[in-house]
Amino acid sequence: TVDDTYMARVKQVVDVAIAAGLYVVIDVHNDGGANVDGMWLDITKTGTEFNNIKNKFSDLWTDIAVNFADYDQKLIFEGFNELNNGNYNTAPTTEQLSNVNTLNNTFVEAVRNAGGKNTDRVLIVAGYNTNIDYTVSGFAKPNDTASDRLMLSVHYYEPDDFALNENGTDEWDEDTETIEAQFKKISDFAKNKNMTVFIGEYGAIDKNNDDYRVAYIGNLNEIASSYNIVTAYWDNGFTSVYGFGLFDRITNSVTQSGQLLINAINGSYQ
Repeated sequence: TVDDTYMARVKQVVDVAIAAGLYVVIDVHNDGGANVDGMWLDITKTGTEFNNIKNKFSDLWTDIAVNFADYDQKLIFEGFNELNNGNYNTAPTTEQLSNVNTLNNTFVEAVRNAGGKNTDRVLIVAGYNTNIDYTVSGFAKPNDTASDRLMLSVHYYEPDDFALNENGTDEWDEDTETIEAQFKKISDFAKNKNMTVFIGEYGAIDKNNDDYRVAYIGNLNEIASSYNIVTAYWDNGFTSVYGFGLFDRITNSVTQSGQLLINAINGSYQ
């Protein structure tokens, strides 16, 4: 079960956000990610060890879902974030892909069984590491007692040399064809499963290169919109070089760069 004080803080933030007219996503963030202290959601485990993990995961989501059972559809749950085998650069095994699918089923079942408005709440599920290619090759849609209430989550930080690598290029090569191809791939895949796509994270770190970041983010959102894909920019709170931040948490204000990126997200970057 979640610590009462921690759960109360999560509720406080959710309430403030919903009161401001926002939709909110609660996720279990990186409990099964690479380089995380105390990582326990381990898809490399097998047999009894993995079964114990699955049961713990079910209990966790039951606790969360019961606490938010009365919240309306402005609140969405996402089972996990960037679930991988502990290494971003190591391909998953068939068994690890299967374990991801098992945990997705566990998540959906636990939430639905928690009752209240969870019985038809929109739930976000993801493939291995929220990677488009691994999702297309290894994701299986969970069983669900509700109809058409599952979204498929992927993340997009490509090209890595521009978007993530601090030692990489600060210039975007304006390769919209790759973005188009990847978004079409995941859109077609999801459509065949009667699901919609949610890009739960995307962005490009600050390298004092706002012009390139604005062009990249603007084009990405324009392409996403053409496929009816919902996007959520990754604002990690860091507004200095190599950060993703749009908002200064100290002054409670949008930064100069942040405003340019928000304009790009809203389609006014040209």
